[in-house]
Amino acid sequence: MGNCIPDESTQKSLIALGNCLDRVQFKEHFRILGSNPYLQNVDIRSPFEWLNAHPWADGFAIIKGLVRLEVARLTRADGSVSGISRAYHIMEIRDPIAAMEIAAWVVDHTRNHFLPFGSMVTHANFCRVKSRATSWKQCREELSRAQSEFRDRQIRVAIEVANQKPEGQHRRKIWQAVAARINSGQTTIQRARSLARRQLLSVLSALSAKEQLEHIAWDDSHPLCFYTHDLCDFTPHDVQQLDPVTRERLMAKLKDRKSGPWQKLAKRLAEDGIAQTKVCK
Repeated sequence: MGNCIPDESTQKSLIALGNCLDRVQFKEHFRILGSNPYLQNVDIRSPFEWLNAHPWADGFAIIKGLVRLEVARLTRADGSVSGISRAYHIMEIRDPIAAMEIAAWVVDHTRNHFLPFGSMVTHANFCRVKSRATSWKQCREELSRAQSEFRDRQIRVAIEVANQKPEGQHRRKIWQAVAARINSGQTTIQRARSLARRQLLSVLSALSAKEQLEHIAWDDSHPLCFYTHDLCDFTPHDVQQLDPVTRERLMAKLKDRKSGPWQKLAKRLAEDGIAQTKVCK
């Protein structure tokens, strides 16, 4: 697991990133934390009991910082092995009701449906109760009720299968073995995807700005959010170096961005007149 506990400097940087309200300043925080050894190794197995030494607001800010780093693809573990689930669990133990506010923020700021609970089922249940609850207390109560009903259904199924002896016992073993293999396979796939992405980004970082733009323009396998924010720090001059067809493909990808650094790049290009450049027929 590498470094189990982040040093004081890393903790302060995570709090600063979590409390940052200016997206323009995110890039500086990402630069500081991008190659941090703790963040390169943190995952679902990492201990987060050190959060208990922080005031609630700072613990909340640390989770925000971790989410922003994961969204920016600056952490190695995501999906079902994201360390954010473990961090949230520590905060949830401290105050189950106040933790609902943290959960709501995480759900609103990530596409990882395993967060913050480590379960897609709980994530889905939370989204449903959050939309109709009028307080964090009500949200907690309805989520607990939904989770209890889910566990009861699992127990009923297990009992029904077990009661179908001896065939039922055999089928139960099959069911448990299949579930274990699927879970293991999903974890392996998630880690393999994360590794492949890091390797691709490492290769791209060694290319010139023109080659990076060409790759992004012609890559139909990944959305723009696949690429880290430092790969959108291009100038209008860089884009002008592209051939007309590649430039038009890039502009087509940028035009639908509503926010974030890619939208800012599109805006700069539009202001420079590049967005209106067309391929000559």
